[in-house]
Amino acid sequence: MTMPVLIQSNQKKVIETRLEKFYSMMGQAVTLSEIDNGMRTDWKLTGACDSEGSEDGYACNLAIYNKYFKNYLKATKTEEKDGKLFVYFADGSAARFTYYGHDILFFPDAKKASLDKVVTGLDTFLFGFYPGWCENNLRAKNFCNGAVEPYVGTEWDGTDEGLGDDCVNATKILQLNNWKIPEGYPCFKEKEEDVDDII
Repeated sequence: MTMPVLIQSNQKKVIETRLEKFYSMMGQAVTLSEIDNGMRTDWKLTGACDSEGSEDGYACNLAIYNKYFKNYLKATKTEEKDGKLFVYFADGSAARFTYYGHDILFFPDAKKASLDKVVTGLDTFLFGFYPGWCENNLRAKNFCNGAVEPYVGTEWDGTDEGLGDDCVNATKILQLNNWKIPEGYPCFKEKEEDVDDII
């Protein structure tokens, strides 16, 4: 194998392993948090910290993280960067909590969390936490009563094919493929975008 092939193969393994681990870890954290904080569907996230500032800001998301997640995750540290909340884990990954803790950007390689521009589905993966969102549409049903679930775009029709090659759906694509990057995975070829424009 050539060096670029080895690097890409190793990068794929890191993504697959850490992504599956993060999904499992967040699910366990939500389940444990329910013991102290009641049913996840009753958690008051949206608007819960208006006095703490912006719904995307550090103070707001830190308040939510501290109440619902901190005691149930094995994080190595939290950090404020550019007014945003980042949480770091021992395996070298990181996550950014935003929009009242509903939207989470997961970075399999924590070093990528400091970049201004990233590739969705390669450098960062999207998750949503909307357990009380149970409207009668396929996107809502992806989150309804769930823990931290893979993000899906607004156009998703509920099928594997409907996820298409849109890298905003990369987390769901990998989940449906047993957390393995499939042949023809489109996101290795995507262009970098501003990390603040992803969600």
